[in-house]
Amino acid sequence: AGDGENRFDVEIVGVNDGGLDGYGDNDRYSTHFAMPVTYPENFVIWYKTNNRPNENDLFVRDFQGNVVMSRTTHTANTVYRDTLELPPGCYELEFTDSGNDGLSYWADDDAGNGYFRFRSLTNVNLRTFEPEFGHRIYTAFGIGSITGVSTQDAEFSFTARPNPSDGRFTLAAEGIFGPARLEVVDPTGRLVISTNLIMDQRNIPVDLTSEADGIYLVRLVHEAGTSLLRLAKR
Repeated sequence: AGDGENRFDVEIVGVNDGGLDGYGDNDRYSTHFAMPVTYPENFVIWYKTNNRPNENDLFVRDFQGNVVMSRTTHTANTVYRDTLELPPGCYELEFTDSGNDGLSYWADDDAGNGYFRFRSLTNVNLRTFEPEFGHRIYTAFGIGSITGVSTQDAEFSFTARPNPSDGRFTLAAEGIFGPARLEVVDPTGRLVISTNLIMDQRNIPVDLTSEADGIYLVRLVHEAGTSLLRLAKR
């Protein structure tokens, strides 16, 4: 559920198989989003058809797009109560009307009137949808406790000095020991350094004096995680 800010951050750290973007000023972006409603338990899809039930289809899908519940055959002026008994997770519901006039339409009395609701297992109304919805009702929701995907941050610090430099850098990684792999990629995505190391808190020299000026991406891979660092050669 996050921290309540409802902000999604994205950053490009490598392109073209590990290379750097030639223009780094637009490598970060943030956007806000609306969280779907999460119901603490399974609930009931409670709805009534109108005089044209052949126009209606109901589908519930999981986050991978698999249909977990559906109803495509209906009877006119009938109340349906379908209890969702689904494991905790993220889902979407789609209720369509091929006549494009929903379950109720003020300009077409012959169609009759229906409704569409979510109710709890104890018959408490959770949500009422507008019956004059046109082509479809669509909503995303969660059942139970929704756990986000957490990122694994590197458990060590990784620095370079001086930075920028003329191409001679000294890297230092604190908090890790044992085997690691060091890779340096130039601005075109070319791998210019690839070497295996044994980390013992020592400084790591990197010589880019024979390479062109620009921004280089350094990647240090260890069992504790992966750390990225940019080097500026001038």
